Amino acid sequence: MSKKKGETIIWGILIILLGILFLSRNLGWTDLNIWNIATTYWPLILIFIGGRNIVAYIIQKK
Repeated sequence: MSKKKGETIIWGILIILLGILFLSRNLGWTDLNIWNIATTYWPLILIFIGGRNIVAYIIQKK
């Protein structure tokens, strides 16, 4: 699987999961405050993206 195709799949899955979270919140299925979680844990998103890029660089270098 090419790097671009793999990234497309990951972003697609992420967007679908985010949509499911918003929908469940709007329909009252959960009282999960998505914005509170996002504003609290946004540094982890940056760490994940950076780590993924480093791993992709190392794999590509081999």
